[in-house]
Amino acid sequence: MLSVHFLLQSFTVLLFAPKGYSYNGVKCNEDQTQTYGNFYYYYYSLYLTKSCSWSFIPPIESPNVEHVLLINMYGLHHGVTRSPPTVYLPNGTKFTSDLEHENSPPCFLLKKTHQTSCSEEQLKKYDCNNNTLVSISNQWPPQINATFGSITLELGYLFIPCIESTPQKDTVDTPIFSSWARKYCL
Repeated sequence: MLSVHFLLQSFTVLLFAPKGYSYNGVKCNEDQTQTYGNFYYYYYSLYLTKSCSWSFIPPIESPNVEHVLLINMYGLHHGVTRSPPTVYLPNGTKFTSDLEHENSPPCFLLKKTHQTSCSEEQLKKYDCNNNTLVSISNQWPPQINATFGSITLELGYLFIPCIESTPQKDTVDTPIFSSWARKYCL
């Protein structure tokens, strides 16, 4: 179960699927019941604090499959009175984004364990830029905290096959399963 907690500075939070994609919606605190397929998460709340959890079912259990959470952070910062959006990882690392339009948003990977054969270089093939932080989450599923007035978070949950020898290109570049969530917060 992935737990995402948001401390909101605004009152309305909406979650939409990106245009051009057909996603199945999973409401807050409901389980994701499809092992294969894309879905998005959504909730609407008038409360200042909202806690949502979703369950993920891996397609296969293998010591050479890395469980990874990929997070893209698109910050929207308007005016001098509003604080820039901030995301906190389970290990306390803080990411802040305050650019109106970012060509290369902050992007980071959280992986479940260091016991697979996945190297950091293999994992970085799934990132959004070359500066991706790859870290191990002692808490799994990870919990992410965010404080913001206006932000877009894109979450991808991947199950990546890792091979010790040099794999062929099509083997590594496609994760077994991925789920994307694009969260638009107004």
